[in-house]
Amino acid sequence: MISVDYRLAPEAGYAEALDDCRRVAEACSPTALVGDSAGGRLVMDVSRQSHFHGVLGLIYPPVGRPTAASLGPDAPLLTRDDILALWESIADEVPMPDATSAPGEFIEVLAAEHDPLTAPLERAVADWRRDGADIGYRCAPGMLHGALHAYARLDAMQAAWQDFCRALSQRLG
Repeated sequence: MISVDYRLAPEAGYAEALDDCRRVAEACSPTALVGDSAGGRLVMDVSRQSHFHGVLGLIYPPVGRPTAASLGPDAPLLTRDDILALWESIADEVPMPDATSAPGEFIEVLAAEHDPLTAPLERAVADWRRDGADIGYRCAPGMLHGALHAYARLDAMQAAWQDFCRALSQRLG
């Protein structure tokens, strides 16, 4: 397993973070790419740019172009306004492929029930399935964006995380 220490905002833009991730993926030829939140978006964009053919693991990533109309309700720790403000700061650098086109053929997804990013993610999963992708999906009930970092103390997140990891492991053989 390799963790990419990609450059972060505000010191670096999205294009620089994406380039860091793409370079590591090309150098290592991994069998899976996994990322949470912005890292999940980077995983999708790396996959699309490098024509990656392994398994993608996406943990509550922003998909498509977040708008006030596309996001779910506000949640503690992450509001719609937070997402829209962050998006505006990087929007010009983010690749915008057809949102209905799956970023990969084999995808495992972990979402959190109380997260403004879950509604657009669920719509994307439905589109990607129609596009032919093989997708496993689980949503941690009662959990918030970022809850993965406390999974050891949150039973619902721990169960969803363990299911996500088992599914990734099974896909990797």
